[in-house]
Amino acid sequence: MIEAYDREFRNRVAGRVPEVEEYLALRRLTFAHWIWTDLLEPSAGRELPDPVRKHPAYRRAALLSQEFAAWYNDLCSLPKEIAGDEVHNLGISLVTHEGMALEEAVEDVRRRVEECISEFLVVEKDVLELADRLADGTVPGKELGAAVRACLANMRNWFSSVYWFHHESGRYTVDDWDDRSTPPYVNNEAAGEK
Repeated sequence: MIEAYDREFRNRVAGRVPEVEEYLALRRLTFAHWIWTDLLEPSAGRELPDPVRKHPAYRRAALLSQEFAAWYNDLCSLPKEIAGDEVHNLGISLVTHEGMALEEAVEDVRRRVEECISEFLVVEKDVLELADRLADGTVPGKELGAAVRACLANMRNWFSSVYWFHHESGRYTVDDWDDRSTPPYVNNEAAGEK
């Protein structure tokens, strides 16, 4: 993950916008997709065994919840990041490397976000079936099935939490800022500004 932040730094210094696939891979690292997924387990009250964590349906549901969060963030932060000459945003990569107009890029990111939701709703059923199979009537099985359900419920909650954060936080209301590239809560007091 540290290497990913280093790559972002080098891109910013060079003013280099990563190509779309490169950006998506980098975003998964800088957004810490799998760390967030691991953090579901303490809230479920137990560590999930590798066969559950590596189950294709479980991994897909986890990835979709995190990609929704990353791409919705890109969608909401696009005006700020364009104003600030940022190079790391899916919309910016689509405009730069796919030749899309800004409106087309916004629609593409929005489509990806919506697909995350739709796909999650499908794979969620597979994870619930996995949880049912794990709850085999034994006490450990029931506990494991419940833990998988708890992790899945938190993945589902991530969608609405991310959505509401982006619409309630002043972090994305660039039209209200004096400088569209810099949130009003950011200052340079450490550099001597008052």
